[in-house]
Order: sequence, then structure tokens, then C-alpha cells
Amino acid sequence: MATKSRSPHQVRSIALLGQGGSGKTRLGEALLAAARDDDRGSSQHRGPALDRRAEERERERTLALQSAMFDWRDVRVHLVDAPGSPDFFSDAYPALRAVDCAVFVVDAVEGVGAVHDQLWEACDGLGLPRIVVLNGLDRSEAAFQTHVDALRTRVGKPLAPVQVPQGLGEAFDGIIDLLHQRAVTRSASGERHVGDIPDEHADVTASNRELLVEAIVETDDDLLEAYLEGDEPAPETLGSAFAEGVARCEFFPLLCTSVDRGLGIRMLADFLVDVAPTPAHTAVSVGAIESGAVDGLADAPPSAVVVKTIADPYLGRVSEMRVITGRLTPDTELVLARTGDRVKLSHLQWVDGDQQRPCEEAGPGDLVAVAKVEGLRTNDTLRAPELELELDPVVPPDGNHRVAVRPTGTGDEDKLSMGLSRLGDEDPGLVVERSEELKQIILHTQGPGHADITIARLKERFGVGVEPEPAAIPYTETVKGKASATGKLKKQTGGAGQFALVELTIEPLDRGEGFAFTNEVVGGAVPKQYIPSVEKGVQEAMEQGVLAGYPVVDVGVTLYDGKYHPVDSSQAAFEVAGSLGFQEAAKAAGLRLLEPIKEVAVTVPDSQVGDIMGDLSSRRGRILGSEPAQYGRTTVRAHVPENELQDIVPQLRALTSGSATLRMTDAGRDIAPDHVAQRVVEEAQKESS
Repeated sequence: MATKSRSPHQVRSIALLGQGGSGKTRLGEALLAAARDDDRGSSQHRGPALDRRAEERERERTLALQSAMFDWRDVRVHLVDAPGSPDFFSDAYPALRAVDCAVFVVDAVEGVGAVHDQLWEACDGLGLPRIVVLNGLDRSEAAFQTHVDALRTRVGKPLAPVQVPQGLGEAFDGIIDLLHQRAVTRSASGERHVGDIPDEHADVTASNRELLVEAIVETDDDLLEAYLEGDEPAPETLGSAFAEGVARCEFFPLLCTSVDRGLGIRMLADFLVDVAPTPAHTAVSVGAIESGAVDGLADAPPSAVVVKTIADPYLGRVSEMRVITGRLTPDTELVLARTGDRVKLSHLQWVDGDQQRPCEEAGPGDLVAVAKVEGLRTNDTLRAPELELELDPVVPPDGNHRVAVRPTGTGDEDKLSMGLSRLGDEDPGLVVERSEELKQIILHTQGPGHADITIARLKERFGVGVEPEPAAIPYTETVKGKASATGKLKKQTGGAGQFALVELTIEPLDRGEGFAFTNEVVGGAVPKQYIPSVEKGVQEAMEQGVLAGYPVVDVGVTLYDGKYHPVDSSQAAFEVAGSLGFQEAAKAAGLRLLEPIKEVAVTVPDSQVGDIMGDLSSRRGRILGSEPAQYGRTTVRAHVPENELQDIVPQLRALTSGSATLRMTDAGRDIAPDHVAQRVVEEAQKESS
């Protein structure tokens, strides 16, 4: 494979997306194998290029974004395989910047899932063209028309089959090309045959071709007018409008494959070369170049976007990037748009599976990697100084599974901090929270599996063993009513003593008001220079808590009187008196435990709404209502105590067979029920004893 760039018209960048288990990675390997068979040496791969890491082979799933490349009919195809497991699919979001077209792989038995819907919505937001591949049509329980109808319900009329299977399950032995009205079969010896459509498939062919033609002509006013007058366009005319409709996201074609039988693989490769948009489409859509200037795309000033950051223990930071405009060479110097710093791209390499090959020159649409350039992050835009370009980041939904970690080795805190920082740069779905309040390092992940693999990577890559533990709940305390108390410090040890006395009143504030301090001292009973010390002592007592060691919030404190000694009083003494006075007043007023509340939004198929409402109610949730969502789904909203949500991610997946999507936001705090407060207080007392 040549190491120099090509004309943008000879480059395609494709992402394989979809639910885990749909066969998308095997489909990618099949495309690479087909390229090797057609032109020995056109790809350097001799083993698996995707899912090649030991952790992926062990778990039999894609855990991180992976890329490879192959030549097909003199066109370079960059293939990006994104994780489809709910625990890891967040890596797919920034990868959408790497490609000009997304191929959604749908299992012909299971159909679409929640990951499919979420990534389809993300592609909608970016205006990214899409192709759907129905894979595994040779399996015994495979279906075709059912999935086509379900997809059209989700997506709308613009989705239509370009191919239909010739038989299903054991009978699946070929693919019918609806556009050219021909059947492509493969003999037992592997020979490819092109012929007429068998009579037994005439009905399904006719009905689906009608859907196809209608979807295509609706993308062109002239074709639609002619079609309504009874004039069906010629296949060549349909083909031209077809490609333009795909590029404008006005039409989403559906193709058929079976990796096990090798059916549809070469037809898919041909389709990608003939129909998938070129890099010019992306350059125009992100505003890097005007639509009328696409012929000069490769000669424009260079720009690129970082789509993946890898923390390699030997190479350091490796950044994978997609070229948007111009050409990159190992001596290219660009500006990092986020900071304004200059960055030199030394040692460019092709992003090609496990192969590391030098890149002499890369052009629009190419995926390349650069090592040891510090400061680069996923989603960063790099541009020539004369360009005004900075792409909005593409970020995944927040991770809703929380787990705390602590190092098992003595003195490993710094190694843990460094390892988590590197993994956080690499993994867009991982958020690391260092909570001073809870005294924990908390990982916000996409699910239990994501947490497990993060812990494994810390050990394998950075030599840090960690012990997971439940993430603590950030409870707070507040007072029930109004009360007054005296805070007094009096010590005499022979020399200078310590003396301070304060009179305080405390009362509850409205939820969310925090803290208010009022000075009503008159006559100099407490000198002005000591007033801030009293307030500081009160705040220290609030931070330490009174009931169970959690911070006290939503309290107003009034200092109305006190006493001082001209010799023995000091700022430190009044801090202590303020703290003691607050504690006594809080005990007299009575204390309540406040628990954090989350607003939970769960989106599921309409048939599962009742199950979700029951589950949320069992978690002490207050149902706020429900509303229709896309694709025949409903979103249920509820306020639920955070303490009841610790296992919600795996439980929802089990309850809905992975079809649910979950979003959570802070919804303030509420008074914890007595049985919850009692348990929390008892646990706090045990820990402190």
C-alpha cells in the first residue's frame, strides 16, 4: 500500500457502528480479507486487525476504537470499528469526526438496540451520512422484512432496502440487487454468479424496489414529478440521485450480508466506493472549506481533528487524527486551536490495525497517528495559522455507574493519579472525580464492565493495583428549627490563658440557600476584629457535621452577644467558641439528614414503560411523568434518591435486555426518611469508633 496521500476522490472513511454482538467487527475483518484476496499485498494484515488486544480477545468484544485500511478498486478505505457494548460505546462519539459515513450493522436476529438508537441520534446531530447493513441473514432465526419495517418506523421513509436476501437461514444463498434488478449468488466452490431474479422472490423484490424508488425520487423534485406522472427513472439516473441523497442524509440505504457465508462482502465494498461520500463532504459540513472550493481541498491550508488519544506505557501519548483539509507531512507545524500553541507533527504513521508504517504524506480523509506530542486531547482541532477553524467536541452521554478506587500498594497514590489521568485522556467515557468531601477517588463509568476494564488497565499498563469500593453518598445535614446556645472557651494554665464567649442563634434556611451569617453584637461585647473568627469557627463546625459527620447546609447563624478578655482573648479562641456554640445550638435545634436526589430519565420501548415505572417506584422514586420519544419509545422521568441508584445501570440492562437508555441530573436534596437516616448515622458512628 502506498504511503503517500491520494486525491480526495480516491479516499473513503467509514465507521462501523451498532450494538455489540451484531457482527460489525467480523464484517470489518471480512472486508479486509476480501481486499487481500482481490489484490495480494494491498493490505499488510496477516492476522486480526481489529479486536487484536488480549483484553478484547479474552472478553470477545471491542473495547476501544480501532482502525485499519485497505484498497478497493484503487480507492483507499479507512475503516473505523467502534465499540458497541453499552459499557464501552462512548469511544464511538469522537470517532464520528473521523469518518465521512457511518455503517450501522444490525443483527438479523436481534434487530436494533439502545446503542444503535443513541449513535443514530448522534449522527443526526452531526449530519453524518449513514448506511445500514443487515448482517447474519444465514442464521436460523434471521428475519428481513420485520427488521426493515421496524427500521423504517424508527427512521422514517428515507430508509429503504437496496438489496433483499435470496432466502433466509439455511436457504440464504444470494442477494438481490434492487437497483439493477439482478441476483448475485455464490456457489459451493465460492464462485460468484450474476443472473436473473428467481420467480419465487418476485413479490418481495417488487414491493421493496417500490420503497427504494420512492425513497430515491423524493430526494429530487424533478425525479419526483416525473415519477408521479408514471415515468420511472432509469437505473443510471436513480443511481446518481441515490448517491447525492445519501450524502445529504435524505436517504439511508439498507444492504444485506452474511460474514459466515461470505455473501454481500464484496458488494458492500463496491457500494462504499461507489456511494459513500468523499472527504469533501465532511470538509464542507464542518466549515473548513466552501462548497465551491472542494476541487482544491487537498491544496487548502492543512487542518486535522484528534479522534483518539492512547496512553501507551512505552510510546507515551499517541494521538490519532483525521486530516480535514490540505496535506500533512512529518515536518508540518500546526496551531492547537484550544490553546493557541504550535504543534509539530513529527513521526507520522498510518493508522492501520497493529501495523506501524511511516506516513510520508496524508491528505483529506486520511487517518494518521502521531506520538509524543504532549498536550493533545481527543476532540482537539489542529489548523494552519491562517485558518479560523475549531470543531465542537463530540462527547458521549455521562457515565451513570459510580465506583470508588483506592491503591492497594503503599505509596502508590501518585502512580494511581498518573494512571487515571492518562486513561481519562484516552477514554472519553471515563470521568475521574477526586472528592475532598467524601475522601474518595470516584470513577464515573458507563457500567460495571467499564469500571472493571479500567481497573485492569491500571494494573497492566501502569503497575497500580487498586481495590474497588462503593462510592459514598454525599449526604448533608440541616437543622429542624430555631435555637440559641452559648459557646465558651476558658483555659488558664499559669501563663496567658484563652478566653472567648459567644451567644448564637441558628435557624433553618430554604433548601439550597447554603449559609448566612449575621452580626448583631452591640456595645463591643465581641470586638470587631474577632467577628470573622467566630464566623470561621461556625463554618468549620458546619463542614465537620454534627449528626453523622456530613456537612451542615441551609442554616442561618446570628451572633448577638458575647464576652472577651483584654489579655486572654484571641482570634483562635473565638474560632473555637464559634464552633462550640454552633454545635450546641444545632443539637438544641435538632438535626435532619438530607439525601441527594437525582432526576432520572429512562427511555425504553413503549411496551416496557410499566416495568420501568415499577422499578423506579421500588427505589423510593417519585414518578414525574412520561413523554413520547423517538423510534416507538417512551421516556419516563422520576426523582429518585441517589442512594437507591447505585445498581441502576446493570439492573436496567437486565430488566430491558439492554434496550434502555438512562440520563441523570442533580435535582437538589430532600429529607431522608427516618429509617434511612438511622442507618446512615449508625454506620457513621461505627466508622468513627
